[in-house]
Amino acid sequence: MAPRSRIWLMSTTALLLCGSLSGTAAPLGGRVVGGSATISSPSPTTLIINQTSQNAIINWNSFNISTGETVKFIQPNRSSISLDRVSAAKLAAIPAGASPADIGVQSMS
Repeated sequence: MAPRSRIWLMSTTALLLCGSLSGTAAPLGGRVVGGSATISSPSPTTLIINQTSQNAIINWNSFNISTGETVKFIQPNRSSISLDRVSAAKLAAIPAGASPADIGVQSMS
């Protein structure tokens, strides 16, 4: 099956929804600690996580998405899972009005 691209709008667990916060930026400090994935930033406002294993675990220093920023997960298939853990001191922030998406991404803080 061809890789499936998912735009990360909102995780299904442990996220703080909020409006525009000063100092927020695309996710920072991503480190793959389980499975196989690459993290790239082709532009200042775009982050791409290309997961090549069925399951992956990524630890982040922070995971914020400001208005105008895009975080895209590319996963092998519909049943792939990415567990994204965020440092407790850096809760994730998503712009107000973001809609839940049908994604295989879980976020923990």
